[in-house]
Amino acid sequence: WGQRHPIDDMCRGSNSLPFNGNEKTYNMDEVTRVNILSTNYFKDLYALKTYHEVVDEIYNQVTHVEPWVANQGTMPSTAFCLLFKLFSMRVTARQMRGLMNHPDSPFIRALGFLYLRYTLPPKLMWDWFEPFLDDEEEIKPKAGQSGVIPFGRYVRLLLTKDRYLDRIFFPRIPVPIAKEIDKKMKERDAWIRQEEMREEEKRKTAEQAQKPPTSSQPAGRERRQSPSRERGVRHRSRSRERPQERKRSRSRSHDRGRYRDRDRDRDRDRDRDRNRTRDYKRSRSRSRDRHHSRRHDRRQSRSRSRDRRHHHHRSHSQERRRHHSSRDMDRHRDQDRRGTKRSRSRSPTRHEASCHQSKTSPPPASVPLSQLKEIYGCSNEGPKPEGHGGAGSSEDVTVVVLKRQE
Repeated sequence: WGQRHPIDDMCRGSNSLPFNGNEKTYNMDEVTRVNILSTNYFKDLYALKTYHEVVDEIYNQVTHVEPWVANQGTMPSTAFCLLFKLFSMRVTARQMRGLMNHPDSPFIRALGFLYLRYTLPPKLMWDWFEPFLDDEEEIKPKAGQSGVIPFGRYVRLLLTKDRYLDRIFFPRIPVPIAKEIDKKMKERDAWIRQEEMREEEKRKTAEQAQKPPTSSQPAGRERRQSPSRERGVRHRSRSRERPQERKRSRSRSHDRGRYRDRDRDRDRDRDRDRNRTRDYKRSRSRSRDRHHSRRHDRRQSRSRSRDRRHHHHRSHSQERRRHHSSRDMDRHRDQDRRGTKRSRSRSPTRHEASCHQSKTSPPPASVPLSQLKEIYGCSNEGPKPEGHGGAGSSEDVTVVVLKRQE
């Protein structure tokens, strides 16, 4: 029993999960289905589009797997709203394997088995449920502080009961298939007990082989024992039987530990698969981040080169404007210098004009009065003014005439 799970072969082939019953109601009773569809929480679940988003919602919100909310009548629980969301998504075989072996929460696993109990063909249920009948992980199906049971017992309740937690009815398993499941479960339990007994016998033989051999009493020396001695022999035999019973109980506990080790190995395999998928997702996310960072670096380098070209063009244009402005300033300065020279040459200063006038004016000359009179037509005769000297004075009067040159 439990050597190979059929989902392993199914995941290698077709990935579709077998479905049985009504594809619109998913074999759920009408009252529960209508109440689920009318809740606001289920309407909010329309925003969840992927399988992983629904699994995260189960991990964050589900605290029990009862169909109804406590003390709220027929108001559906969060677990059954998310179960109907999984129905509408049509879970694949690989996704169902992830639900059944999920290591983070037992409620995720419980919703996976509820999905199978509602939709799986009854003839396939034993093959899917049998490897988990001895699972020792604890789960609390009902709301409240009490009621913690092993997960294997929860799986047995799903497989053998027609009413879920005495609240709602499951789809009915045909009677022949139910009898066959019951028979296989009994055979499995008997086989486990036989294996435990065999392991106990092997352990006993190993312990006896390790004991040193006892000395045998020679024949012919048998003595008749007194009643008191016989009572002592019986007491010793009983005292010997007690350790044997203790050893048997220890062997049983040892066998239980062995099966626990087997479950731990299976859990390790599940953890290893989970770690591989996580590593694969992390590597993909890292490569995606690396690609985005490269694109970001390329964009930054392009923007930097664009800014560098713009800065170079702007500095070049500023330098060119500066050169043109300096050249224009030099040209205007030269023009101003030429204009000042030309104006100076055309309009000399007062000092230069006076110097020129002094250079061009004729020097003063001494002219006799008689010549002046001859020039200007004046006679020497006539009355003389009273204030002068005597008549007939021959003194020459020097007259300085400055002729202005126009």
